[in-house]
Amino acid sequence: MKDSPETSKDLHYLITRIINPILNSIIATLSDNYVLYYRDGSLNFKEYTTPNLMARFLEDWRKELWYKYSGKNLAEVSEEILSDYIRAIEYVYSRLYKFPIAENIKADLILLGQKIEEYLTGKIEMFSNFTFEIEKSKPKTSRKEEKEEPDKILKIQINENHSSLYRKSYSTVNLDKKVHEKTEGIEVPITAGTWHPKDYVHYDNVIVVVGNLGIKEKGSIFVTPSEVYVKTPSFNGTISRTSSIRFEYRNGKRWIIVPYYENTSQSSPAFTKKKRNTFEAPKKRKKFKGKYVVIGVVILLLILAGYLYSQRSFDNITAIIFGKSHNNSSRENNVYMPSYTNTHISSQTATPTIRTTPAFIIPPESYCSNGYWRYIFEDALKCALTEEELSKISYLANQLKGKTLQESVWNILDWLDENIEYDYYKASLPEPIIWRSLDGEIIGVSGGEGTEVQTPYETIQKGKGVCGDYTVLTAALLLEMGYDPVYVLEIDFKNSQIGHVTTIVKINDDYFVLDQHLPVMDLGTYYNSWSVYRQETLNETLFISNATVYEIKKSGNGVLVRKIEVLSAEDFKRKDHTFSSLDLSKISEDLRRMFKEHYPNLIFDSNIADLDKGYYLPIGYSDGRIWRMEFPHYADYYNPVFHEQFIEHFYEKFVENSEIRHDLQRFNRFWIKIKQENDSIKVILNLAKK
Repeated sequence: MKDSPETSKDLHYLITRIINPILNSIIATLSDNYVLYYRDGSLNFKEYTTPNLMARFLEDWRKELWYKYSGKNLAEVSEEILSDYIRAIEYVYSRLYKFPIAENIKADLILLGQKIEEYLTGKIEMFSNFTFEIEKSKPKTSRKEEKEEPDKILKIQINENHSSLYRKSYSTVNLDKKVHEKTEGIEVPITAGTWHPKDYVHYDNVIVVVGNLGIKEKGSIFVTPSEVYVKTPSFNGTISRTSSIRFEYRNGKRWIIVPYYENTSQSSPAFTKKKRNTFEAPKKRKKFKGKYVVIGVVILLLILAGYLYSQRSFDNITAIIFGKSHNNSSRENNVYMPSYTNTHISSQTATPTIRTTPAFIIPPESYCSNGYWRYIFEDALKCALTEEELSKISYLANQLKGKTLQESVWNILDWLDENIEYDYYKASLPEPIIWRSLDGEIIGVSGGEGTEVQTPYETIQKGKGVCGDYTVLTAALLLEMGYDPVYVLEIDFKNSQIGHVTTIVKINDDYFVLDQHLPVMDLGTYYNSWSVYRQETLNETLFISNATVYEIKKSGNGVLVRKIEVLSAEDFKRKDHTFSSLDLSKISEDLRRMFKEHYPNLIFDSNIADLDKGYYLPIGYSDGRIWRMEFPHYADYYNPVFHEQFIEHFYEKFVENSEIRHDLQRFNRFWIKIKQENDSIKVILNLAKK
């Protein structure tokens, strides 16, 4: 490398000398400072663009590169660094594809990839003929045929950022059809490099070529030191790792080439998706499902019987085995146990002791200590909301707790909005694959580095997180404030495989959503925020299909988590408050009262009610000023349950501006108008001096 001062690779040199010159230029192209619009001296809203959000995303990627690989041997992690970069630029380009600016940065994104690869490997293979996935999935003429759209403006109320990104799935398969070689009758591109799979790691989106079977298709593999478990739409088998098998990179994508495959086993292992990115581990031998399983069960029963006998709780064996007790006091049960034949057990009335026999209790630390809980959200709720974890944030809970649940909830969202940023880079990372044994026990996790659910305190310390981290922190603050139970919503969408989680509270038998930013929303408004308003901020819409409600309740040193109901899309839509003229009148009256309380020098004067419509002051008035402020979608956001909080919110948006505060002090007459325009609320403040 000409640019490298030495043979050994240095991360600091990579970032400062290789990455920064090009990346800073890309970020500068994408960056767009927000604009404050003034009309008659009033502030309306901030504006962001999608390119601006992508600039922040690339900055996060650069920071994560340093934290993730600092202190590591770059020669050993070069493949991971390049894969991370490909995933990052695929995401950025897919979000910007419909915007003209995409063409301006496309060449630089690829050039930067070439520079990084050349520095790390000494050659350019992955980026030698790189093509973005979104371009391969559409006809070449589609960009010209599409009507060019202007750079979308993201209108966001001051201090109210509803932007949040969710994980995307990316396919990284690119078949080079120009140069081919023959493998048992199958044409494959000539190799561009090799890759070295790690043992006991699962890989998705691998191009699998089996020469003698005529197979060339995308699939998944699980690698062990001696075997490779392969699954594609038409092939499911176990392949011995011999020298004839080739692991290759072609245009930045992983290939496994098997010249010849012979099926020597009766059945081939498989890994099966259970839920989102949850797999069962490959079965080693199918014959284990027979007599050895029976022997194992018998041994387990022997151990259990011996333990119960030693504990003098053998009389409770029926309750333990069947999960319930028998209430017929006259009934006798003759239970045969291999080590204790003809044992007579008297049935007893069910008691709490029988149902909670220690032999079957799994203490929380048993599944919280292995770290797997950080990848399973329901377990994360149990392990991240223990008394020990809650005590770490008690200072913040005490600081934010209000006189009512409504006030406390509003304070929490206001604090989150000011202090926690959405982690765009973490949101873009692929989810981990969780491996389970045949009995459902978790035996390992593949990938997922950087996607772990954070504890409440960790999120506060990092100052950023994704939806799961926000949810855990919000629920923790409510529990530590003494609000018990709290609720969590796990959401599925009709038009996306990616879900979402958020915290909710119940007031007067209605749910209200606390999702990262103000304001609090009822279910109907929350549905609209995804299906309508998201188009304005992120240029996409998502439609809620259903949502599972979890109840979280304190119990001892931890919490109990249970599913209590599933909400449909119609359930959301039915819980939507309709803004009325009575709401408008109430807001106007109470906002006027709040201004009067804080600025006693002001007198409410109807003579200046139409000051905003005219060009001259009424007779007897020497000076005047008009302030206008718009609150987009607040006619939909507003709900009378949080009336006091909305009034205070409107007031604070005015007085946080120093010019407005100065005018409120120097004028002695005022008038407030509240108008509804579509789903927005406009507040007009007329000031005059008499």
